Amino acid sequence: MDTARHLILCLLCFAGLQMHAQLPVRTEHPRLFLDSLNKARLLNEVAANNPDWLDLKADADDYATRPVLSWNPTNAGVWNTNFIFYNYCGSSWDEAAMTLGMAHQLTKGNNPGPNPTPYSDKLLEFTDSIIAAYQAYPPCSGCPNIFLYNSTYATRHVGPVVGIIYDWCHDELGAPRQAALMALIEDWFSYMRVPYQTYQNTVHPTGNYYFGHVLCAAYMGYATMHESADAQEMIDWARQRVLGTHSGALVANDLTENWMKQSYTGGLPTSASDSYLGPANYTSAPQMDGIPVQGWGYSGETFARLVDYLTFVETATGEKLRDSIVPFLENTSIAFAHALTPNRFQVDNSNDWGSFVGNFLSYGLPLKMAAITEGLAQGPFAQHFYQNWIQPVSIAAAWNHGYPAASYEKLLYANPARPSTAFNYPPYHPVPANHVMNTVTIDKGMAKYYLRENWSDTATWCALNMSCAYYDDHDHHNAGHFQILRGDSVDGDDLLLVGANEIGNGGQFGLNGIEGGTCYHFTSSLSNTLFFDDYHDYTETNTNGYTVGGQSFFGSDEPTHQEQNDDFSYIRADLSSAYYRKGELADTVNRTLLYFHRGFLYLRDADIFLVYDRFKARTSNNPAGAYRKHLRWHFLENPTINGNNITATKGNSKLHVHTVLPATVTITAVDESNNPDNTFGPNLNYAFNTYSWRAEVFETGNPQKQDILTVMQPTSTSHAEMLTTAIMSNPGDMEGSLVALNGVQELVLFNRDSSKHPAPLNTTNYAFAWHPATMHTLVGMVPGAAYQVDYNGALVSVSLSPSGNHTASPSGVLRFGLTLPTSTAQGNDQPIDFNVWPNPSTGRFQCAWTSNANPIKAINVFDAAGKLILNLQPLSAEVEASISLPKAGMYFIQARDSKGNSVHKKLLVEH
Repeated sequence: MDTARHLILCLLCFAGLQMHAQLPVRTEHPRLFLDSLNKARLLNEVAANNPDWLDLKADADDYATRPVLSWNPTNAGVWNTNFIFYNYCGSSWDEAAMTLGMAHQLTKGNNPGPNPTPYSDKLLEFTDSIIAAYQAYPPCSGCPNIFLYNSTYATRHVGPVVGIIYDWCHDELGAPRQAALMALIEDWFSYMRVPYQTYQNTVHPTGNYYFGHVLCAAYMGYATMHESADAQEMIDWARQRVLGTHSGALVANDLTENWMKQSYTGGLPTSASDSYLGPANYTSAPQMDGIPVQGWGYSGETFARLVDYLTFVETATGEKLRDSIVPFLENTSIAFAHALTPNRFQVDNSNDWGSFVGNFLSYGLPLKMAAITEGLAQGPFAQHFYQNWIQPVSIAAAWNHGYPAASYEKLLYANPARPSTAFNYPPYHPVPANHVMNTVTIDKGMAKYYLRENWSDTATWCALNMSCAYYDDHDHHNAGHFQILRGDSVDGDDLLLVGANEIGNGGQFGLNGIEGGTCYHFTSSLSNTLFFDDYHDYTETNTNGYTVGGQSFFGSDEPTHQEQNDDFSYIRADLSSAYYRKGELADTVNRTLLYFHRGFLYLRDADIFLVYDRFKARTSNNPAGAYRKHLRWHFLENPTINGNNITATKGNSKLHVHTVLPATVTITAVDESNNPDNTFGPNLNYAFNTYSWRAEVFETGNPQKQDILTVMQPTSTSHAEMLTTAIMSNPGDMEGSLVALNGVQELVLFNRDSSKHPAPLNTTNYAFAWHPATMHTLVGMVPGAAYQVDYNGALVSVSLSPSGNHTASPSGVLRFGLTLPTSTAQGNDQPIDFNVWPNPSTGRFQCAWTSNANPIKAINVFDAAGKLILNLQPLSAEVEASISLPKAGMYFIQARDSKGNSVHKKLLVEH
């Protein structure tokens, strides 16, 4: 960045100082987490023998008996619980320091001056080992040391360790150790503040490396304030990377162009924006809705560390920095509830799940969410979520309990006295404000969506990603990808549709498909989206396999329609840019995939998914033939293929996948434990050979242009499979499917305009054979417009009309039921003498009919939208019945006899 831009950035930072003014750091120690008020609260817990204190003390007593394993590059990765050891980038150091340090502070109490305890004694031994490791392996580019280990990943652990020891054992360290620890801190900060000296210290503010550096500088700065000349710069360096503001102690070289807050307020550039020669204004607020860019594994840890940062800023200064980012904190808490699957201990693991024991929640995360939102509108819901809603891991593997909160976390953050209120969120998130878009989304949320059937523990749950944009190194190439699972009250959730890179890469899974470690690979070939292979006529050859499947780093989010409500979720997006090969706008005209549009519809009551995919490639002149393009669906077991239909079974559930259009498709199953996509050699077996199966679906003959409609039904293994029938409107402007299941029907038609922004339809008509329990859904109509819908017994006619009887939704989805307003004798025998009174009524109706040779077989009541709400099947000897309708409104009642004669009457309930 040139000098002029640095100066502008400085001015912008200084302009925001009054909004985010810093308060002075207290002079006394301790100040990290333990101001006088907080420490007094914890000492009361000690006096009361709080179980969390007893757990912490037991852990600290254990640590106090262990020798410290000296650090060097050879033993840095050693796991040995007989020692206090470094292990994974200092993570074991982190837990030991926090546990021993808190036990020391709460044993020492409020006694001034040096008051050694067994815990501080062990921390001094620990400190000497850290200082020795620093002196033997000082910071230098490419050299191993305690901070730089694994591309500087270790800053998130080692920075807090040295900060906590300096602050919590300040009186016990003594002057020589204080000086040595101060030298280590200042030397490291002078190294890490140099642009690009540490990985992500100036770029990718959604990255977990980035926030690790923030945390490192903040811990060290607040711990050493008033003693280190660099402390204010450390504090400012961290603050600017979170909020974009600082107190003025930084120089231009210290500043980043982008900061964390932009990820939820706007202005964060995507990889496309950073790279393109053209649209540099493609900026976003990807975490606006609380859904994290890096997934709930890495970003969940980042959020937990953000809570730590906000907490110790307040204890060190009194400043409620939290109040500057309230929407982000609350939205993340809400999103996390939606990300939790029906069994309430597994979490959405799309994008990236940094876990070795499966996609289980870290129980410290909802604990910290409840703490940081205390006093906010979301606070009581977050507290209820932590206390009452989440469940313990429930699988057969005795060793696998997920990630319990550490004893020091529970002691520090738990408070059962906080207000607690059961949440009543809709079964979907987010609720988009803009339903129809005609441009690239600028400063809007990431196009990712959660939807579920309901909040029960046996519901269907889905995570859908329609985002093409790429932000940092843990984003995945998975535009268009979604996963489906079904709650199973018998043995946990059944994973029905998965990403192959989400479920592990070898060895047998835990019961019911609960995952072990994932392979983290980016390639879109492992996702449930379009696989495209042009034999590298356009797509670049990537030796690490990241571009297998066609997707790369340079897409921009372009949802065209998005709506979630109690009846349906409908999202449509242009996913073409995910298949661009490099960051040059002029180069996109050379692309071999001309377009890929995905429409996604979930009908909540019917619990079915309809996916309308449309893609087209250039003519191939490659000797290998037509470019390969097909849809991939990934499962945990070998699917059964029957013509155009696929059935995947897992646990007590099944997923029926019907390719309704086109009529002739080719479907092949592939065992991904020996994945033919790996043409790179055995060194990438970890990335491609996964414990999964896939079905590849494409139109027979592989034409350039393909329109594929897929219907998916998650259900129990004992439930009947749906019946699907392709249908088309008479003008040919819509196509879709009639889906029969559970005694009802769903008729769905999609607008056939293949444009990026299809023109909404003003009128259409289609044949329909009367079935009373049928809901009609027409996708691609004029948003918010009124339509007149008529049915003459053979044809449904739909026309735009200001006085129409049905109205399209804000995204252009027209959903209605049909009723027959007059009596119709459909059989060949006598008509039915069927009476209902009083009508209107206050909700109670009496029905009576004449007994004849054709007894009443069924009485059905439909609401005004045509939805079946009551079904009675009288005995042949009965001649009367009573019905109750509690809600005011118009209804239709149908009586049908054994010969097929039927009568329809209108009912009115007045309250």
